Amino acid sequence: MPILWLFEELMDEYTRTDSVDLIVEFFACVDGQDRELLAHLLFWQAMPRADWRLAALCVRNCYRMDLDLNGESGEGDLHCAMSHLGDCPDVVEWLLKHGAQVDLRNDSCHMTPLMTAALKGYVNIVALLLAHGADINASTHIDDDDTALMLAAYMGSERIVKQLLEHGVDIQHRGVYGQTALTLAEVNGHVEIARLLR
Repeated sequence: MPILWLFEELMDEYTRTDSVDLIVEFFACVDGQDRELLAHLLFWQAMPRADWRLAALCVRNCYRMDLDLNGESGEGDLHCAMSHLGDCPDVVEWLLKHGAQVDLRNDSCHMTPLMTAALKGYVNIVALLLAHGADINASTHIDDDDTALMLAAYMGSERIVKQLLEHGVDIQHRGVYGQTALTLAEVNGHVEIARLLR
């Protein structure tokens, strides 16, 4: 596929020269799906490198936040960042400031970014999402109907449980099997978290 060859050439040139001029030229020469694919590929090269200049160039040239290449809602950039880059608060902060949806649910298990961050134990990302107005009491609505608090309690993430409590999370929410964050903490032997939730 020609666009993949082009992408590799552009990244080689960009890495050597640190100049976006050639990338700007090629964006002007391609359109349609090729332009969208090129923007997508370059954007996700920029993210792990925290290359905000290249990321912003991609957004200006057709990269559409939280949409897949068919223009439909996909996994969402916040989920993608955490899935592929791990604990990356700088990337999450940039994405939020540039239009990523704070509560966009993923396709696979209907989790919000806050739930994903709580499950993975990403304390700094949880703080960022809360600061950007994430729905603290959102639940999955499918599977076990879990909330971010329940996931953090289950995993033993004491710092995240404390963060969520400080922000007024509902500790009484029950999942489909009647479980609460407290029962999940107790069953999994997270004594200090259970004490916090009593």
